[in-house]
Amino acid sequence: MNNLNNIITQPQNNNIIQSIKNIFPFQPKIGLVNIGAPIYINPILQCFCNIEELISYFKYNNYIYSVINNYAKAGKNCLSTSFKLLIDNIWSNNKQGNFKPFEFIEKINNMSNLLKNNSNSVEDNIKNCIHFIISILHEELNQINNNNNFIQNNNIKNNNLIQAFNNFYSNYQINFNSFISKLFYAVQMNKTTCLRCNNTQYNFETYFFLNFPLNNVRQYTLNKMQFQQQFSSNNNNMINSNCKMLNLANNFIDIFDCFDYYQKIETLLGEDNIYCSNCKQFSGANYSMKLYNSPKILILIFDRENFTQNIKLDFPLELDLTSSFYEQNTSHKYKLIGVVSYIINSMQNLFFISHCLSLIDNKWYTYNDLIVNEVYDFKSQILNQGLPYLLFYQKID
Repeated sequence: MNNLNNIITQPQNNNIIQSIKNIFPFQPKIGLVNIGAPIYINPILQCFCNIEELISYFKYNNYIYSVINNYAKAGKNCLSTSFKLLIDNIWSNNKQGNFKPFEFIEKINNMSNLLKNNSNSVEDNIKNCIHFIISILHEELNQINNNNNFIQNNNIKNNNLIQAFNNFYSNYQINFNSFISKLFYAVQMNKTTCLRCNNTQYNFETYFFLNFPLNNVRQYTLNKMQFQQQFSSNNNNMINSNCKMLNLANNFIDIFDCFDYYQKIETLLGEDNIYCSNCKQFSGANYSMKLYNSPKILILIFDRENFTQNIKLDFPLELDLTSSFYEQNTSHKYKLIGVVSYIINSMQNLFFISHCLSLIDNKWYTYNDLIVNEVYDFKSQILNQGLPYLLFYQKID
């Protein structure tokens, strides 16, 4: 398996990237005007616009070469040029002010009905928005090698792990060659084991954010702890288990519980039966996902079925996810650089605000549309509240 670990390597700092810190002596405090777009769009844009490598790539026009090569996509609906305008106005020579992200939002509206769709839940719209921004920027900036043969189906299962990976990776090299994919894309491995003949099939696929349904995480972790207590005779383990169960009962979840839930083993039966290529019939199966490697920028979404439920999350400023990833020869340590959290006011109205770590002075700032304020005590003002909807983590090299 070691040969798999050396194939997909994590993106390194690009030589063309210039440091924002060397250009700006101060942190610009530029708010975004609410122009009637969905309440979540401005906080999401602020977090994207505080990722240093992404800022540099657009601020210093490193994106132009890729757009020109993909000239067919560089017409009036090119989202990259509008993102460039957004970056230029947020990272300007003004110490403070505001900007109307009209062109960027109008461009999204011209390309899809994403921001006009009121039929989906807020949760689904947020996920769709992030998916759209990353995937469209990737598509516009992707340097596809047209001389290679494109494998259409990423999800063909194979009972040989190395062969399954090689099939996937040949496609990955062709289709994921943009600066965006190097920042946000990573790989997960899916494993399916037939309960009838014990044959195991593997397939690989990309991801660029992870979604955790908090209510499901809470229930899964609570059931797991109750099951473990039945077979534990260690007093210290029992004390720790009781403390954790008390936290869960009080709607308080640890972020590592989310990763445990995401990679749990599920038993597929009945309508969820799979077709086994070995025994040539439909059968029950054990299914699990394993995060193969980690992206440069890790986006975590915490799905809340009911925002008034106030499930709180314990999330650290620095996150070591080494035990959560299959690939062990690279770092999986992260620092927190952005948070989108939610607020419910006395009128039961839902709002989203963002908190971003400054690239310039290493301080935290809160962005609430036009209002930009420094955060003087991140732990008490944000961390202890434990109500994030999105977390942006950057890998520590």
